[in-house]
Amino acid sequence: MCQLLPSLCLRHRSLFLLSFLFFSFVAFAQPVSITGRISSSDGVALTGATISVNKSGVSSQSGDNGRYSILAAKGDRLIFSFVGYNTQEIEVKEEVVINVALVAAANSLNEVIVTGLTTQKRSEVTAAISTISGVDILKAPVSNITNAIAGRVPGVIAQQSSGRPGMNQADLYIRGQVSPDARALIVVDGVERETFGDIDPNEIESITVLKDAASTALYGIKGANGVFVVTTKIGRDAAAKVSLTSNVGILGYTSLPGILPAYESALLHTEGQVNIGDGSRRLFTNEDLETFKNKTGDPLLYPDVNWYKALTKPHWLQTQNNVNISG
Repeated sequence: MCQLLPSLCLRHRSLFLLSFLFFSFVAFAQPVSITGRISSSDGVALTGATISVNKSGVSSQSGDNGRYSILAAKGDRLIFSFVGYNTQEIEVKEEVVINVALVAAANSLNEVIVTGLTTQKRSEVTAAISTISGVDILKAPVSNITNAIAGRVPGVIAQQSSGRPGMNQADLYIRGQVSPDARALIVVDGVERETFGDIDPNEIESITVLKDAASTALYGIKGANGVFVVTTKIGRDAAAKVSLTSNVGILGYTSLPGILPAYESALLHTEGQVNIGDGSRRLFTNEDLETFKNKTGDPLLYPDVNWYKALTKPHWLQTQNNVNISG
C-alpha cells in the first residue's frame, strides 16, 4: 500500500508522530502530589514554611512536624522559604518525596528597617520595633489593609467597628487602648496621615511599628501611643517585571437590626405620644392605623417598605485586580 501511495503513508506517519508528541507532552506536564518535610540544618522541624511552584504560582505551607504537600509537574521548581532562613529552590524530577533542610540566614541582623526618618540595621536597634513586609500584607484577602495588620504584629490591636464600604478601616492601637482616642500615629513616606487603609497593598514596601518610647522619641508627644511608619515602593534599576494580583471574595452581613412593619411602628409611635400626655396632636389617627393594618391605602401615602431588604442583598461579590510593571 505504501509503495502505491507513498504520500498517503507519509501523511499518516506525520499525524502519528504529532499525536505521539502531544500525548507525551500532556503526560509530561501532568501535576503530581509532592510531599516531604522541611527542617533546619540541625533537624528541627519548621512549621509555617512557605512552598511555592515557580510556574503555576501554587503555594502551600508546612504543617506540624514540618510536613507539606503540594501539586507540581515534572520540570517545575519548588521554592522553599522561611523567615530567618535562606530560600532554597529544587527542581521536580521523578521523585515524589522531597525533604529539605534550610540553612539559617547569616545576615539576618543586617536587615535594614525604617525608624522614623532614617534606616538602621536590625543589629543596631535596641528599641521595640516590628516590621511587616509588603509580601506578607498581600497574603491577607481584605479590602482595607489596616485589617491585614491584625494578628501579625505582637502588641498591636486592630478594631474594626464598621463594615460599611469605604468606611471599613480598623482603628489600630499599640500595647492596649488606654483612652477612647488612643490611636497610634500614622506616617506614610514621612507625611502624617489619618489612615493608610486607602493605599493599594501592592504599592507598600513595608510597615514598621514603633512600640516604645525609645523608638517613638523622634515624634514627640504625637508618638505617645506608638507609630506606624509606612514605606511605599520606589523605582529600582532592574529587569522589567510584570505581576498580576487578583482577589475575589464573597461578603455578607454578620447581623441585621430587626425592622418593624409600618403598622407596628405607627402603633408604638402613637402609644408613645399618648403616654407622654402633653396634649400634642397625634401623628397617626385611628383611621390611619386601620389603613396601615389592612394595607388598603395608597402606597405613596401609607408606605410599608423594608428598605434594608429592598436596597441590599444578603451576599455580594468583591473583586480586586492589580497589574504592576517594575524595572
